[in-house]
Amino acid sequence: MGIKEYRHLTHTMEEISLLSSKLTKTKKDLSKLKKEIKEVKDEVSETQRKISNSKDKIERSPSQNGDRKIPLSAVNKEIRDLKDEKAELRLDVETSTLHFPLQIRAFNYYTRGPDLDQERGNLLLPFLGAIIVVIGFTEDQRNSQAGPVVLILLLLLYPLLIFRADSQKEKKFGREIELIQFKIEELERVAGLAASVKSCRQSVEEMQEWLRTAEQGVSDSTMQIVRIGEGLALLWSSITHLIPFSTALEKA
Repeated sequence: MGIKEYRHLTHTMEEISLLSSKLTKTKKDLSKLKKEIKEVKDEVSETQRKISNSKDKIERSPSQNGDRKIPLSAVNKEIRDLKDEKAELRLDVETSTLHFPLQIRAFNYYTRGPDLDQERGNLLLPFLGAIIVVIGFTEDQRNSQAGPVVLILLLLLYPLLIFRADSQKEKKFGREIELIQFKIEELERVAGLAASVKSCRQSVEEMQEWLRTAEQGVSDSTMQIVRIGEGLALLWSSITHLIPFSTALEKA
């Protein structure tokens, strides 16, 4: 074997070494990519199960069934409206005689604006009626010692009647507030599930986009492995006839 053949052999062996290292790395990267693809596919399947479960829970929710079904796009507005209604009921409860003296309640009713005309009437008319009755009775009984006593009893009885009426009103409003709170909690749960479905769908789309790119990478890497293998085969075939001489030189 001459110098020229020896240089060709040495150069070819170097190329074979480089290509072999490249082949090993490409196969390792391909194996890693395939593992990542499997993991992402499993995550896509799990996320899709979450979407399905959340959709089932939404469909079983009271607000999403029956004739008064609330569109998902209107759920947040419905929650705000219910919270406003709940706040108004709480304000009505807090301004009852159970929480304020009668005169403060009356003043509060008359300074809260035109929305409470009915409540003003409910307070004012019985009060005026009681005063008229008391005045008429005491006029008839002005010579009787019972007049002042009856007057005091009526003045004491009237707030108690109002107190009892407000107590019943507060119980009624309490039940209404509990019902509204139940609706709010149910709608907030639906809104949370709907947001989760939206987020999960976006994640699935992103993962599927990554999978398309990764699977193309698998195809490209597989082709590269084939090309490297073919290149190595050509290199080995180009020095096959020189290998016996190389072995003889090494032994010498």
